[in-house]
Amino acid sequence: MKENEADRQVELSREATLEAVLFAAGNPLPLASLAAIMDCEEPDVVELARDLQAKLTSEGSGLTVQRVAGGYQLVTRPEAYATVERLSQVTDRHLSAPAMET
Repeated sequence: MKENEADRQVELSREATLEAVLFAAGNPLPLASLAAIMDCEEPDVVELARDLQAKLTSEGSGLTVQRVAGGYQLVTRPEAYATVERLSQVTDRHLSAPAMET
């Protein structure tokens, strides 16, 4: 039997759900948009973001939650920048000339 989306979300904490939303978005999401997506009030999102940040820090994650222009974004920690920067050196070599032009 196939689980429906609501059943799967019940298994995730609100912090984990926020983490998934921020990861999937990639770009910063305004606080109002996050509140609508999370189906809660803006102060609740601020608290969830704070809790998620604390969780990521306590787990020694390579990610962090950053407040950007009135919203939030999941980003790599500054300590990982030098290593993550090398990703562009590896991925650029795999692009063809036409892809590079695009």
